[in-house]
Amino acid sequence: MLDLREVSVAFGALTAVDRVTLRVARGERRALIGPNGAGKSTLFATIAGALKASSGTISFDGNDVTRLGEPRRARLGITRTFQHSSLFDGLSCLDNVALAVRAERGVGLRAWLPRAGRADVEREAARHLELMRLEPHGPAGDLPHGGQRRLEVAMALARKPRLLLLDEPAAGMSAAESAELAALIRDLPAELTVLVVEHDLDVVFAVASHVSVLAAGSVIADGSPEQVRASAEVQRAYLGT
Repeated sequence: MLDLREVSVAFGALTAVDRVTLRVARGERRALIGPNGAGKSTLFATIAGALKASSGTISFDGNDVTRLGEPRRARLGITRTFQHSSLFDGLSCLDNVALAVRAERGVGLRAWLPRAGRADVEREAARHLELMRLEPHGPAGDLPHGGQRRLEVAMALARKPRLLLLDEPAAGMSAAESAELAALIRDLPAELTVLVVEHDLDVVFAVASHVSVLAAGSVIADGSPEQVRASAEVQRAYLGT
């Protein structure tokens, strides 16, 4: 589904991502981990199209998207969440997700959407909320932090992605909230490909079938969670030993 070949991203003399080659299979749950400053967020933004690769190629479902911007990639099925929640706090959970459903259908906020169309939008929004175990009513701003993060995932799912990029979804969560989120991500539809950047290794090892490790902009390990956990090079990168 996703194929990166020798991808580099440079800012002047600084190379943030250095010749990264990465292949993610359709339906895979892949985690991208590494110490602070490893280049994870830069690589994520480059996959999404928010940043341009300085060199190398990015293919999505067999199509070269290296030169495409973020909106074009989103229309092809690449959807991204961010490290910090961005919600309409005064709207209900249902209305937040309904806006994403409307955007995916190309109807925006048109007041003339027929009543049957509005009901269909709300039914679809409710299905995405159910996947994230969220109630439809009540202001989104009243949700606890973990609930707000799950709401963002529900909004991303409403865009019907084929590749879902989750950028530190468990950031700021309690251990119980993180465990619940990991279970929900693990149970997403099998055909959906998920790439997650996460510092919480309990979440990583609960979700991922495959883990790639970045350090100083380069992939230093790539394999099953067990292989990565046992890697001396990964331990050195994280612990400095």
